[in-house]
Amino acid sequence: MMDIKKIIISSPHEGWGFDVPLFFVAKDFCGKIDKYLTGSESPMYYFNQGEIIGNSLENDSDKIAVIASGDMSHCLKADGPYGYHPHGPIFDKVFIESLKKMDIKEILSLDDRYPDAGECGLRSFSYLLGILAGSGKKWQPEILAYEGPFGVGYLTVKFNICR
Repeated sequence: MMDIKKIIISSPHEGWGFDVPLFFVAKDFCGKIDKYLTGSESPMYYFNQGEIIGNSLENDSDKIAVIASGDMSHCLKADGPYGYHPHGPIFDKVFIESLKKMDIKEILSLDDRYPDAGECGLRSFSYLLGILAGSGKKWQPEILAYEGPFGVGYLTVKFNICR
């Protein structure tokens, strides 16, 4: 993180949604941190907001880290904190497969297709994808981990910028 000058982080949660990821990723970071709180607007809205930011970064030579904080479905198991809904595991699977294919259109439609998935990270991911799209840089997602041991899906993805 030494050569990173700025971190942009989005989350649907004001406290732990920002603080926890920053603690693990950038505990000693001394640069600028821009926090973006997502709400209930459509994933497309957040994608468009991200594109605006990405466009402004297009010619920026500073290294910037972008973090999308939030969970996948909260409805993966009957004994989980939110119970089970069939949309939950389907949402997570389709999201991950769409991300691997870099199918942004599909990702942005998931909220309408699986409204009962009980996720809270789609809008943060949409914002990040908008930043990537607006930046004009080519990128490739690398799925580092996915699990749902407690009935909530947790996904970790690294977005590699192709030079």
